[in-house]
Amino acid sequence: MNLKRFLFKSAILSLLAFVFVGCSDDDEKGPDYWVPPLSTTQGAYVLNNGNWGDNDASISYYDKESGEVSAANVFESVNNGKNLGDLGQSMFVSGENIYIAVSGSAVIYITDLTCKIKKEIISKRAGQPQEPRFFTAYGDYVYVTFYDGYLARINKKTLELDTKQVEVGPNPEGLKIANGKIYVACSGGMLYPIYNDRVAVVDLKSFTKKAEIEVVINPSKVEVDKLGNIYVISNGNYGMATPSISSSLQVIDTKIDEVVADLGNASYMRISPQGDMLYYINAAYGSAPTYKKYDVKQEEVLAGSFVNEDVTFVGAPSSLDIDPQTGDIYIGAYPPYPASAIGEMTIISSSTGKLIKRFSTGGFYPWGVCFVK
Repeated sequence: MNLKRFLFKSAILSLLAFVFVGCSDDDEKGPDYWVPPLSTTQGAYVLNNGNWGDNDASISYYDKESGEVSAANVFESVNNGKNLGDLGQSMFVSGENIYIAVSGSAVIYITDLTCKIKKEIISKRAGQPQEPRFFTAYGDYVYVTFYDGYLARINKKTLELDTKQVEVGPNPEGLKIANGKIYVACSGGMLYPIYNDRVAVVDLKSFTKKAEIEVVINPSKVEVDKLGNIYVISNGNYGMATPSISSSLQVIDTKIDEVVADLGNASYMRISPQGDMLYYINAAYGSAPTYKKYDVKQEEVLAGSFVNEDVTFVGAPSSLDIDPQTGDIYIGAYPPYPASAIGEMTIISSSTGKLIKRFSTGGFYPWGVCFVK
């Protein structure tokens, strides 16, 4: 891959906020509360985004017990050599199924826990393919954002895409459920330099859009804690417009649906398995990454870093995930050009900040980790 192509890819990836959301068994038992993730995990799938236009998205597997890492051909090996496709966006576990969004190929794969295909969904609107982005789940449905501006839902029993879709806003990305509502970050990522600055609020019961919440421009990632607070990372404009607007991590009180706090700059985040600590990384271009924690109950950013100073990374962080059983932190990264973009996953102890393990993901641009039991 030459330099021109690499820089073009990097710019587009930033503009579109192609960030993987680590998956969990997020089947809420009720609409009002955060639900703990898996209590046991045997291993972790790593989704590699791949090179734009090269159809080389891939999945590798890390066996926690043996410490072995598979080649990045898990999907192909159980699907008769079928290629995953172009730009692996996100993976999400609900029950005994994995939902895989491949945005460049505009396809959703629903697989069993070995990644063997059960159902392939290709959705079109006005004759144009809809690019899937991220998932969450509640009750009988898995919800998915489509980049053309819609929120849709998949019946978990029939695996069919519901014909009803909700228009939420331009270029929706991450989503979470709290207090009987679905919160959807509508980035406007394709509207550069005039990004969107709204989080859509969709009523869960009626499946209709009820409100919008103003946030910093270009919102993309969403998290929820055990108290029902919603966290939104907005990417700003990457310093590519005037005035320059940097990233921001904001807190939404879902009782009043208003932003109540700004925790500063951030690029990636993940809530702890107990739902009481938010881990977040700020990886602004040209600056050294920072690794911070926010105490949900105390409403306080804690001093220090959750990664020790002697822990190094192969390059820029590209994902952040937390093992729901052990609390270990998984940070994906890839080397800078002109080195190969084959990714690396680094596992950090959440209690000590020390390095536990490091391994190659075997594919290009690791977008995140999906834990399975």
